[in-house]
Amino acid sequence: MLSISPSAMKKIILILTLSLAITACGQQPDQTKNADGTATLSQGPPTSKGEGLMANADCKTCHKPDVKLVGPSFKDIANKYTLDDTIKLAGKVMNGGSGSWGDVPMIGHPGISEADAKEMVKFILSQK
Repeated sequence: MLSISPSAMKKIILILTLSLAITACGQQPDQTKNADGTATLSQGPPTSKGEGLMANADCKTCHKPDVKLVGPSFKDIANKYTLDDTIKLAGKVMNGGSGSWGDVPMIGHPGISEADAKEMVKFILSQK
């Protein structure tokens, strides 16, 4: 009988989760609206620079407007942080991070500039 330690099982789950996220990165992002009607990757022209940037990024692979997926929903992020946290959150977008929302780390996006990451964060924080 095969026996797997709890720490090995956590590593397996983490690897599978990250593999799923990486595999899904090539998919087109969903274009939806929040339940309250606020714009979130709308089907029309972007309402902000941040929304436009996110429409071409892989954010929606792990995040949804108002439902937890692999990572927290945009609404949950907006409710936890303020615009004062923009620089910190932009750093997480570019470099990745872990621990704020559980054990699954967010992969970094080093190809996104700091200015673009800030615009994306501002859009996310507007999703309350």
